[in-house]
Amino acid sequence: MRRNCNDSNIFLKCTRAAYGHTSRSSQKFKRSYRIDDRHNEVFPLLIRGTQNSGQFNPHYQELAALLKSCAALLAINSGKTLHGYAVKHGDLSCLSVSKALLNVYAKCGALDDCKTLFGQMCYSDPVIWNIVLSGFSSSWKYNGEVMKVFHEMHVVGKAKPTSVTIAIVLHVCARIGDLNMGKSVHAYVMKSGLETDLLVGNALISMYAKSGLVSYDAYTVFKNIADKDAVSWNAIIARDVANNRAKPISSGNHWKSL
Repeated sequence: MRRNCNDSNIFLKCTRAAYGHTSRSSQKFKRSYRIDDRHNEVFPLLIRGTQNSGQFNPHYQELAALLKSCAALLAINSGKTLHGYAVKHGDLSCLSVSKALLNVYAKCGALDDCKTLFGQMCYSDPVIWNIVLSGFSSSWKYNGEVMKVFHEMHVVGKAKPTSVTIAIVLHVCARIGDLNMGKSVHAYVMKSGLETDLLVGNALISMYAKSGLVSYDAYTVFKNIADKDAVSWNAIIARDVANNRAKPISSGNHWKSL
C-alpha cells in the first residue's frame, strides 16, 4: 500500500534534533535549505540529527530531502544506502522518495540502477521520464535507451513529452547523426504545438546545424522563434562558422533579414 505523501514540515524532526527543539530554529533551517540549497551543510546535519534522536528513522519526506542532497553532491554510496532503507521500510512506494532516488542514480551516472528502478515504477509524471532521459543521454551507451523511452512516451502514450523531453532527444539525435529521427521529432513538435517553445527551438537549431543543414532547416527554425535569446543566436552563428558561412556574418546583411 502506498503511503500518504501529503506535503508537511519536511525537515522538522531532523532539524529539531540537530538544532534543538525550538520551532524557530527548525523553521529557519528549512528556509535556509530551500532558498540556498546548501547541500554540503545540510546533508551532514540531517544525518547527525536523525542519529542524535537515538536511531536512524527519517520520515519519507526527510528521506526524499536526504536523497536530494545525495544527487546534488553525487554521493552515490549514501544514495544506495538510503535506497536499502527505503525498500526495508516501504518508503519506495512514495512518489517523492522514488523520484528523488531515481534522480540520484541519473545524476551519478549509475544508469543500470536507474534503468532497473525506472522499470519498477508505474508513473505517468513527465518529470520522472525526463529524469531518466537526462541520465541516459549522458552516456553514448544509452543512446538507444533514450529513443526507446521517447517512443514509449509519444507513441505508446505512457507519458506526455514536454519541451525538456524534446530538447534531450534532439541532443542525442544530433550526437549520433540520426537526421531522420531528428526530423521525426520535429514533426511531433509541430503536431503538438511546441514549435514556438524557446528550449525546443534552440534544440532544433543545434540538431539541424550539427547535421550540416544550416542553409534552410536551422534558419527556418531560427526565424520561427519569436523571442530569441543568446543561446539561439550563438547556436546559429557558431554553426554558420562551422559550416563555412562566415562571410554573411562579417557583412551583417544576412542577419538583418532574421
